[in-house]
Amino acid sequence: MKIFKSKKKKSYLRNIRQKKNKITSYIIRILIILAIFLSPVFYDSTKGNTDFLKTLNTYIYNINKNFGTIVNDIVTNFLPPDENISSNLTVHFIDVGQGDAELIQVNGKNFLIDTGGPEYRENLLNYLDSLNIKKIDVFLITHPHADHMGSAQSILERYRVDKVYMTNYVHTTELYKNFLLTVKEKGIKVIQARRGVTIDLGENADVKILAPDRKYTNMNSSSAVVKLVYGKTSFLFAGDATKETEKDILENEENNLRYLKVDVYKVAHHGSDTSSGSDFLNAIRPELSIVTVGKDNIYKLPNKAVVKRLKKINSIILTTRDNGTIKVFSDGKNISYQLKNGSIVKLYK
Repeated sequence: MKIFKSKKKKSYLRNIRQKKNKITSYIIRILIILAIFLSPVFYDSTKGNTDFLKTLNTYIYNINKNFGTIVNDIVTNFLPPDENISSNLTVHFIDVGQGDAELIQVNGKNFLIDTGGPEYRENLLNYLDSLNIKKIDVFLITHPHADHMGSAQSILERYRVDKVYMTNYVHTTELYKNFLLTVKEKGIKVIQARRGVTIDLGENADVKILAPDRKYTNMNSSSAVVKLVYGKTSFLFAGDATKETEKDILENEENNLRYLKVDVYKVAHHGSDTSSGSDFLNAIRPELSIVTVGKDNIYKLPNKAVVKRLKKINSIILTTRDNGTIKVFSDGKNISYQLKNGSIVKLYK
């Protein structure tokens, strides 16, 4: 998928048109050569065979009719990418079943948001190891539910972690207490995740926490909501934030609602109807929405009402349940995403 910002769209499309013209020229030359060499063969083999000629004419007509599509497919899927386009940022929406885990890689830094539940510990660690991860520069836990921090302890034990960001919501589980104890023992710096806090990921990568901005009685409502802007592209990671959280974000940004518009949205609370309200979706209007959800989950997520609301704003919807780990790439201008079969899907905006 490629998402184009208006100022950059013309130059890229100009390159596409030039490539199409070149390919069209090459194909026409090949067809002419084939016609010259094969016409005697067709003529000799089809004398009096009107059925064959009709079939051949139909075949040629269909090729001509779909010629533009054929050329476009060649440009899109087989030509190397434009030399001016590279993927400098990668976001991994890691498949951890009914849980959340996102890894952002940019400027040589690793930013991990959540870990999924303890039952998917090996899946997460094996995936991170496959990327040769040795260090987590920033580790953010959106909130203390087990399906978001169930493997957090293992992250601290396996990798060098520079900074931990957490909300001030206090939990009483042993999982949570042991994590805090290990953080203290290792001397890792802990920063409160709250509205207005920024995270440094280097050049062209701006990270800002949009919520929480107050105390909530509901743990999901207290989730950290993170916006990442890389060049002209943007992502929103919403944890399990609820409509209550969304309402606060809209009120806090009421004088700058355009800032809330994003290209990619990690759908809040696994697609639950407690989240992703119409007003909020109309403000962020993501081109691509990714739901982190497990197979055969008892909650039957994503909720049909949420799916309907996302479709209403014409957002592409992908789930880790159906696609496994999803990788999204950005060069600061364009966005593409890769599915489990290795294909890179592009959208021309």
